[in-house]
Amino acid sequence: MHKNHPLHLSRRRAHAILLSDKEHSVPLICSIYNVCRQTVSTWFSNWEKDGIDGLVDSQGRGRRSILTEKQQISLVQRVEKSPRSLKSVLAKFEEEKNGVKSCNHALLQDLVE
Repeated sequence: MHKNHPLHLSRRRAHAILLSDKEHSVPLICSIYNVCRQTVSTWFSNWEKDGIDGLVDSQGRGRRSILTEKQQISLVQRVEKSPRSLKSVLAKFEEEKNGVKSCNHALLQDLVE
């Protein structure tokens, strides 16, 4: 897992477990990954509690979308129609969103999802 997992953070956590198994100290592991002692301790606790599954990020982390699924579909369709005028599409969409306010960055992140 520490060589082949697609997510960098999961590989890093697995490598930390291997380093610990080779009797490297927690402060050394902290300095290798530039994280605090509590972070490494959490990795070890998750490993002991859930095994390999404890090293992978759980679902539901991060910012929730401020748009409904219907609004997301509408936004994607508008951008597909005129992909070269993204700012104007986002401005029109913002005006028609029934009072939901957000910045262009948040709307772009909804597009990526």
